[in-house]
Amino acid sequence: MLEIDDDVSTSAIAVGDVTSSGMPELCTGGRDGVLKLYDANQSEIRLLAQADLGGSVLSVKIADANNDGQMEIVVARSLALHETPGEGGTLQVYRYAPSGAFELIAEHPIDRFVTTVEITDVTGDNKNEILAGGSDSTLRVFKMDQAGNLVESINHKLQDMPLTIGTCDVIGDEHEEIVIGNRDNTLRVLKVHEDRIEEIDVLELPSPVISLAAGDLLGDRKMELGVVTHDGSIRIYRNEESRLEEFAKLENANALSIRIAELNADHMDEIVVATSDYKIQFYNLYMGELKSIATVDIGVKILALAVGDAGGDNRREVLVGVSNGPLKIVEGLYQLIPRFEVSSRDEVGTGLLGRLTVINVTDQPVKGITGKLYWFPKEMMEVDPQQIRMDLGPHESRTVEIHLKPKEQGSIVIRPIVLMWTDENGDVRQVTTPETVVTVEEDQVMAAPAAAPPVTMSATEASSEGSSPGAQSALFAAMSGTGFKPLTEEDRVEIESQGAGTSEESLKAAEELLDQLFGEAVADAKAALDDVKT
Repeated sequence: MLEIDDDVSTSAIAVGDVTSSGMPELCTGGRDGVLKLYDANQSEIRLLAQADLGGSVLSVKIADANNDGQMEIVVARSLALHETPGEGGTLQVYRYAPSGAFELIAEHPIDRFVTTVEITDVTGDNKNEILAGGSDSTLRVFKMDQAGNLVESINHKLQDMPLTIGTCDVIGDEHEEIVIGNRDNTLRVLKVHEDRIEEIDVLELPSPVISLAAGDLLGDRKMELGVVTHDGSIRIYRNEESRLEEFAKLENANALSIRIAELNADHMDEIVVATSDYKIQFYNLYMGELKSIATVDIGVKILALAVGDAGGDNRREVLVGVSNGPLKIVEGLYQLIPRFEVSSRDEVGTGLLGRLTVINVTDQPVKGITGKLYWFPKEMMEVDPQQIRMDLGPHESRTVEIHLKPKEQGSIVIRPIVLMWTDENGDVRQVTTPETVVTVEEDQVMAAPAAAPPVTMSATEASSEGSSPGAQSALFAAMSGTGFKPLTEEDRVEIESQGAGTSEESLKAAEELLDQLFGEAVADAKAALDDVKT
């Protein structure tokens, strides 16, 4: 566990590329009202800027707030003693100036304090809006232009103060709805229509909702919503017939705050929870229940929780702000990190070169790693080797070259490469690459993860086998969910149920199951391929 000694009593944390360097920075806000920006991409953490905003910083988000292609810092804060409610800017937008300082580019007065902020597109116009929850029991929606004009487009009165704001596609229309946790024990789902807000669902809960997070916990490319209530319970909701339905619940978990993110390279999100007994708990969703997979004892009252790649190494950390103590950085649950790249080697017909790089980021050896390549349509390409086997020493990286020879033009889907091994307890562990689409058209070759737009590649863009661990081609920087045949939680349960017997028997059984999972009927696979193309 790392610490930033100079960042004490951190109450808000965000990660993003504020300086346009191509690498993420770490932004924090404290109970003392001081906003700080750090470069954590080097061996030493470097302070880039700081500013005393007055009051206390309650929430920080990094996003393109004014839709100019650059990241801004949006701050929710409380007023200082000398400021007047309705006059002091409790919602503020900053950018990092070339001079190395924060520059205030917009602000808006919202009562005595803003509880939380969120930046996303909730109107469906492909432009971000700023959402702010006010201490006056309002939800405000703002639009900001590139000239720095911050315009309040909606002021929606709520029955009580919003304690947390999130977004999630609840009704399944591929547009995010606003989800609000209120002090009045309600979870409210709101839909934005131009200049008004429609309340489409209200859930009554036993206790006020104090934290929300959304993510894909089942690996089916649908979002689940994690909810923490003041009584310490955790609930997971799913979209069922355009409504939120409770899917899993864990009571008496001492929960304070929740985040959902992918933390172990298996391309399924994990749940991170800060607790009132000073711990960080990690969970996954297993057979409809929350299963604890790791615990970190922080040992002091937790004020803030965030997940992000603060170090710029394509691995997310858990960032923890604590009372009267330094900011703590907890590494994720990573053991192996796989990366699969396909680069053009010559004209069509002579073959492509794929590189599967696997990095052991732990100080323990990992032996008996096995995997297999699957692709569709099978008859359109030859692959050598198809079977992958390797051992990795502590912090070792190994690259396997895979020769791909398309036989004809068209689109070929390389399915997720699932690498498996058994841990010291004999349990099967796995990591997964994204699904990759290779498109061959005359003299042009394109390849990309199935969930991302294809990018044309040339031979000069091929990655080097000598890449440092954690380095990643820009082509494959977006490690999003797998494609049309993901490994869902049900698949994973079945794989793990094969764990009886020896480690070798467990891996063999899991491989046989993958053969079944990726050997679906041709008609179903063709329909799925059409979905990928469109």
